[in-house]
Amino acid sequence: MPNQLFWAPTAVWRISEGALYINGRACPSEFIEIFPEFYFQMSVGASVDEILAGYPQIRTYQINEFILGLVKQGVLVSSIQDPFTLFASQQHLFAPHDPFCSMPLEEKSQLDFVSYALQRNQPQGDCIIQLDNQKVSCENALSRRSTREFDYGKPVGWEQFSKLFAILRPRDDSGNKYYYSSAGGLYPIDYYVYIKPDRVDYVEGGLYRYAPISNELSLIYGVISEMGSAHYFSNRDIFHQSAFSMFFVYCAAASMPKYNGLGYLLALVDCGVVTHALNLHSEECSLGSCSIGEMDFARVESFFQLSPDQKFLQAMEFGYKK
Repeated sequence: MPNQLFWAPTAVWRISEGALYINGRACPSEFIEIFPEFYFQMSVGASVDEILAGYPQIRTYQINEFILGLVKQGVLVSSIQDPFTLFASQQHLFAPHDPFCSMPLEEKSQLDFVSYALQRNQPQGDCIIQLDNQKVSCENALSRRSTREFDYGKPVGWEQFSKLFAILRPRDDSGNKYYYSSAGGLYPIDYYVYIKPDRVDYVEGGLYRYAPISNELSLIYGVISEMGSAHYFSNRDIFHQSAFSMFFVYCAAASMPKYNGLGYLLALVDCGVVTHALNLHSEECSLGSCSIGEMDFARVESFFQLSPDQKFLQAMEFGYKK
């Protein structure tokens, strides 16, 4: 267990009708008496020894089990939280303003929502200026489409594979300028690549970390059988058909020392920028790409050997288009 634990900013507790609830779960009654003192203590952080010393009235094994349970539930944390947990905490704040909160899961209602989302910015007011309908001249932007079906029987060639990663490399020997922009100029996104067996020429299947400065892949782990099941059902066919996956991981140590918590937000901007760059560049490499916004990353996280300051953001799948 980590030496220093903190109360997660997204965790909530309450005492109702003589019972203690943390994130909606009922807790043993003997712990009611230590609130709110326990909450205030953990908000600034404490070690397990400090916790045990502060509540001698509760048996050691009981409070140890209590702490361990809160750690497993993500109530007590020792590092920054993943973005999915952070943003999930905002849903109940938005719910009173959600015009579709009572929307049944029917096709017509889903189409109504999509129509609203894509066409919501209709001109209003007395002064409306019509712009010229100029055409986009960037060939890659015109041809870009999310690829949800890949050519499973065609391994990606070494030249195309290497060319794709060129967009992630520095533009010069200084290592300060890249082909895509970074909010703050620190480039805090780490890249991990999972290559399917026999799907990329000259590269063994397995999990690799990519180093943009040296333009090298270093093997972290071999073939991972659980990787497919970490994807949600609707995305599993995409994963199994693609030649390789790329995972984007935020490295807090590369930006938070300068930008504090804002570094996390800027990293999300960076992730969107580099995803777009890869989407466009993959067309030049004759490859298809598909962004995977969410997956059960916890199922495979241990294989990545991440440090506490690294958090998964999203994934992409690549391969020849079917």
